[in-house]
Amino acid sequence: SNAGDFDKKQYEDIEYWYKEVHRNRTGEIPTGTIFCGAKSHDVDYGCCVPGNQWVPHACLCSFDDGPKDALAFVQEKKILNLNMNIARAFTLSHSDLGKAMRNLYGKMLQTFGYAEEPGSKAYELMVKMKNFSYMPPGGFIMWHTNRYDNTQASYRMYMYAVDVDGGSSFKYLSPEGELVEVPDFHGAVRLFSNTHVDAETGKQSYLWHTVAA
Repeated sequence: SNAGDFDKKQYEDIEYWYKEVHRNRTGEIPTGTIFCGAKSHDVDYGCCVPGNQWVPHACLCSFDDGPKDALAFVQEKKILNLNMNIARAFTLSHSDLGKAMRNLYGKMLQTFGYAEEPGSKAYELMVKMKNFSYMPPGGFIMWHTNRYDNTQASYRMYMYAVDVDGGSSFKYLSPEGELVEVPDFHGAVRLFSNTHVDAETGKQSYLWHTVAA
C-alpha cells in the first residue's frame, strides 16, 4: 500500500518468516547433507534453502530417480514457497557495478581508519551490501521494520541514483502513525534509525518504511 494503511500484523508475519524462518535462524528447517538425493528432500531441505546459500556446492542437488517438473517440485515444498513478493526490483549486488561499489566503500572505510585487511572475513562482511537493486517504474520493497536485523546497530543508510527527481520516494510511518513521504533525488543519502524509544516509558517500537518507484 502506498497510503500506509496496510495490515501490519500480516506484514509482521511476512517479515518474520522471511528474516527468521526462511533463513533458518529459528532452526526449524532441517539442514540435511550438502549433496542430497531426490528421496532425501521429504526431510532434508538443507541444500535448497537460503540459510545454506554460503555453503560450498550447497545447491548441487541430484535427482537420480527420473525427470522432475521443477516448478511442481518447489510448489510441493511449502516450506520453500513463501507465496509472496517482498520486492519488485532487479538485484545488482553481484554485478560489476556492485563490486565497484563495495571496493569504493572499503576504501572509504580505510580512509576513516578501519583496520581490517582487505580480503579478510571481517572486511568482506563489513563491505557487503545488504541490498543493491534497480527498481523500475512501479517497483517497490515491501513495508518492513528491519527489527530482526538489529543485532549490531539500528541504523540504516539508503543511497539513491534516479533518472527523474521525485520519480520515487522513501516512505515511513512516524511514531504517531502518520505517513511521511520523502521524494528522492539523484545522489540522495538517507541515514536513519529504525528503532524508536519512548522517552517516558522506555518502550521500543520499530520504524515501518518502504521505497516505491
